[in-house]
Amino acid sequence: RGNMGAIAASTAFLQFAGHYMGMEAARKAGQMQGDEYDFQAETTLLTGKWNISQIKEEGFQHSISIKEQASDKLAQLKRDGAKSLGATEATLGASGVMMESGTAVDQMIKNRLDTATQLLQNQEDLDMAITNLDRKTKGAVDTEAFSTVQKYNKLKRMADLTRSGADASQFASLMSGLAGSGQTFHSMGGTDWLMSSKSTG
Repeated sequence: RGNMGAIAASTAFLQFAGHYMGMEAARKAGQMQGDEYDFQAETTLLTGKWNISQIKEEGFQHSISIKEQASDKLAQLKRDGAKSLGATEATLGASGVMMESGTAVDQMIKNRLDTATQLLQNQEDLDMAITNLDRKTKGAVDTEAFSTVQKYNKLKRMADLTRSGADASQFASLMSGLAGSGQTFHSMGGTDWLMSSKSTG
C-alpha cells in the first residue's frame, strides 16, 4: 500500500510537472508574440514617419518646379509685353500718327494694361497652384499620419491582448493541471494511502 501511494504521488507530480512545462512554454510563446506585435508597431511608426517626410519632400520639390515655371513664364510675358509695345510704337510711328495723340496714347496704355493683366494672371495662377499643392500635400500627410496611428494602436492592442491572454491561459492551465494531477493521484489510490497514513500516524 505504501508503494502504491508513492507511485500515485510520483505519477501525479510528473503529470503536473509536464503540464506546467507545457503551460510555461505556451505563456512564453504568447509573450514572444506580444513582443513581435510591439516590434511591428514600432516599425509601422518609423515607416509612417519616413513616408510623411517623403510626401513633404515631394511637395517641396513640386513647389520649386511650379515657382520656376511661373518665373520663366513671367520673364516671357515681360519680354512679349515689351516686344508688343515696341511693335505698337513702330506701327503708330510708321502710320504717321503723332505719338502724343489720343489714339496713340490709348493704344500704348491698352498694350501696357494687357501686359499687366497677363502678369497678374500669371501670379494668380502661381498662387492657386501653390495653394492646391499645399492642400494636396497636407491631405496626403494627414492621411498617412492617421493610417500610421491606426495601425500602430491596433498592433499595440494586439500585443497587450496577446500577453494578457497568455497570462489568463496560464492561470486556467495551472488550475486544470492541478485538477488533473489530483484526479490521477486519487484514481491511483493516493487518497486511500493518505487516509491510512493519517490513521496510522
